[in-house]
Amino acid sequence: MATSIKSTIFLRLIILLEIIYFPLLSFPAPQLPESDLSWKNVVVDGKKTAVFCLYKDSHGIMWLGTNSGLFFFDGVSTHPVGETELFGLQIYSVLEDDNKLYLGSNNGLLIYDYTVGKVEFCNVPTQKEIRTLLLFDSHLWIGGLNGLGRLDIKNNRYTDCSKGLPHKSVYSLLRDSRGIIYAGTFNGLARWETQTESFSQIT
Repeated sequence: MATSIKSTIFLRLIILLEIIYFPLLSFPAPQLPESDLSWKNVVVDGKKTAVFCLYKDSHGIMWLGTNSGLFFFDGVSTHPVGETELFGLQIYSVLEDDNKLYLGSNNGLLIYDYTVGKVEFCNVPTQKEIRTLLLFDSHLWIGGLNGLGRLDIKNNRYTDCSKGLPHKSVYSLLRDSRGIIYAGTFNGLARWETQTESFSQIT
């Protein structure tokens, strides 16, 4: 009697396992979209082009700042923007605000209104050799080879903020989760001190 009960339990266990695992064995394992993950070359302007920065805007469009101006990538190929206005310019930084792109170039700050396809230079004098941009509230921080400034894009007022930098050449800007702004320079890292309105070097 005990042997019969054990046989019944064992048989039910086998059936249960078949019910659970058979459907899993019937379907192939999921595959990645591409079995061989590798880099794919995207041609920019049909020639060797240096890409200095990449920026994805609020509409999901990928923008490329290059040594031959500004391009956008539609997922398949690249397309030049403002060929006449941006001819010969090197675009090092791209930021978006209010349907406009702010472009940091080797010839100053440009503004591209992509709703109408118009490119123009900023009407407020800023430094020429721009390398990095940071936008916070209405303040556009502009770092370049000749220091760092802050442009209030609401009232078009530009303020030089280079005081305290360990070197005048600024290549990167970052605002952390606490709101503190950092500047990466040719001679180290600096932090913006709001009390003194100047930078202090981080050693």
